[in-house]
Amino acid sequence: MKTKSVSTKKDSAKKTTKTPTRSTSKTPAKKDAAKNLSDLFEDALKDIYWAEKALTKALPKMQKNATDPKLKKPLAIIWKKLKNR
Repeated sequence: MKTKSVSTKKDSAKKTTKTPTRSTSKTPAKKDAAKNLSDLFEDALKDIYWAEKALTKALPKMQKNATDPKLKKPLAIIWKKLKNR
């Protein structure tokens, strides 16, 4: 015959949940990983430059393919600003 255990408020307050433990081993850094803050800064500048260059190339295509005049005008303004940089 099976018996059921009845939990009381005291029993439930004492219960704790176990959290999974994480591995403490570190993943090795990539060969081209930044060594210091100046490397991180340089990488960020390169990313920004690349994104701006790609956007400058894509904006005229976007403007050409836009069908709504409300979209064409802002695209033209943004493209002119980027082109002058």
